[in-house]
Amino acid sequence: MVALGVMVNKYLSVTKSVTQGYQNEISTKGYDFFWDVATDGYEWYGKDRLVFDKGLNRTLYFHLHLPDIYMFPQKFHYDQNKLLYDSVLSHNVTSVQEAHPEEMDRDSPWLVEKGSLELCQKQRSEKTPGYAWKTVPTRQYKPLSDLALHRRFANLKTEKLETEVLCFANKYGLLGRTVPLVTRRGQTPAVVDGESIYRWHTEIDRMGVLLALWDLISHQEAGKLGQIIIWRNENCVELRLKWQSQNGQYEISQWNGKHKTEGFGHIAENVEYRKLEPDFFNEYRRGEVIGPAWYYLGWKVNQFLYGIRPKLVGFHEREVTFVPRTLLDSLWLLFMLEVNGKIRTGRCKYCGKWFDLERSGKTYCNGNCRRLYFYHHRKKSKVKGGAR
Repeated sequence: MVALGVMVNKYLSVTKSVTQGYQNEISTKGYDFFWDVATDGYEWYGKDRLVFDKGLNRTLYFHLHLPDIYMFPQKFHYDQNKLLYDSVLSHNVTSVQEAHPEEMDRDSPWLVEKGSLELCQKQRSEKTPGYAWKTVPTRQYKPLSDLALHRRFANLKTEKLETEVLCFANKYGLLGRTVPLVTRRGQTPAVVDGESIYRWHTEIDRMGVLLALWDLISHQEAGKLGQIIIWRNENCVELRLKWQSQNGQYEISQWNGKHKTEGFGHIAENVEYRKLEPDFFNEYRRGEVIGPAWYYLGWKVNQFLYGIRPKLVGFHEREVTFVPRTLLDSLWLLFMLEVNGKIRTGRCKYCGKWFDLERSGKTYCNGNCRRLYFYHHRKKSKVKGGAR
């Protein structure tokens, strides 16, 4: 079996400036990535106020041509049984033309900047020139300075998703996968950008399931991996699992591939065919599970890195770094760096919050949680002792 570190570098290759060193190489090496957050926060709107407009989306796509604008005109419907399929969304003309109005996600609650709809309606009624339009106030921060942010994102509780997403967005902003929304008839015409709750649900689950797989790999849980990595024959390896999220914790387990269990998501996907990747079968012997799991993880994570672009920095040193375009891209970049061994995260024994192990102790996220844990531990011990 090939060494684990070699496999990581093979399937999650990044440049020297990103992987060497530590946080400085990520966020301050010649370029800082900033992300905007609405100062007044965000709010949810339903289909009674805002709807997705295909025609407007197509117009913006063809006429603005902004390099950083994210338009996803195809239907976005959450399906937990197809979580890791079709992850790379196309930006080409064909996808825009083939999008059918009936396929658009019109019934979703939409997350938008608080006050943006009212501001837009007011400016439209006043016929303010486009270049003079005011926008809601924002603040900026560096997502890559919080090295456990991807873990906290995947830890959002989907049982009370709207509340969890709103709290997260108020602190860290939108994901950067917005679509143009318009007001319904009878209201002052307005256009605002928003993100659907289905988008958030899918992205949380995608990262949560892959992080659960990564945890099994990093702890070399060969027994559990052997239940989900199936060698069908000498020429085909399949990943087959069911997954569930409870209280922000993702559990993946064995699935027979036939009968689906209520309350679970199900994934069945070929890791490799000999005809497509013959070297894979030269590298791994039949029955190995950790190596193929590494291969699959790298393959899927790479699909979510398409929004990260290389940038030449430190021109005298001729350094190259990778820069995310959006908050979601930065979360996947942090995931990649954790898998690559450049980030170490842990979960606080007291509050359960994910934190950077290099900055804090190995058990608690800060000194306050350490003191509170021992205080409550001693209090419980005294109660038990008194009961005797």
